[in-house]
Amino acid sequence: MLKKINIFITILFIGFYYVSSLMPNRIPSIILTIGAFLIPAILCFISMIIEIKKEKEEIKKYKIRVFWVKLLLFIYLLFLVSIVFFSNQYRMEYDFEIFSKEHMARINIIPFKTISNYFTGDIAFSIIIMNLLVNLILLTPLAFFVIILYKNKIKNWMNFTIFILIFGIIIEILQFLTCTGAADIDDVILNTLGALITYLILHLKFIKYILKKVLDYSY
Repeated sequence: MLKKINIFITILFIGFYYVSSLMPNRIPSIILTIGAFLIPAILCFISMIIEIKKEKEEIKKYKIRVFWVKLLLFIYLLFLVSIVFFSNQYRMEYDFEIFSKEHMARINIIPFKTISNYFTGDIAFSIIIMNLLVNLILLTPLAFFVIILYKNKIKNWMNFTIFILIFGIIIEILQFLTCTGAADIDDVILNTLGALITYLILHLKFIKYILKKVLDYSY
């Protein structure tokens, strides 16, 4: 029953968000965007804990955990698409043709070029903080999903770093090809740094202890 209820709530909230975001001349607020995905995610996480705590058999606990974490991963990926490719208060729209001069100017392959521009004083402080925080946080949930679902394939921090680098580069390429954002190596650097820090934090002894108690999961 919990699974059906949570799937229904997820479809309802995220469906409402996508319908509203596709309406002409309407840009969803950051609060609406985060809320539409965070509420279903929190409910799914709580439901996962409840089901795991009720179950006695380890195999069934494993299946429960995998189901809910995959559902959380699905919600996160939809959120990622909304942030990276849909119109919102964070992402700027660009009105130019693909591979035009203006389009090509949105490429930055020089590490720390964009970040260094933040210290010139020409960019508003609020924009700097927003860009840094969003890029640092954007891929951090992948650390949790990798540890739970793919720890046998991505076994250490080096493998994880390579995975995040590739993932981040793919996002930048897709943003460039769809004209939904700039292709910036600094975004990849910040994405990777934020995700790697999270991965390392999740491997601290007291964090592993908490996950063992909450999700009955060891790694």
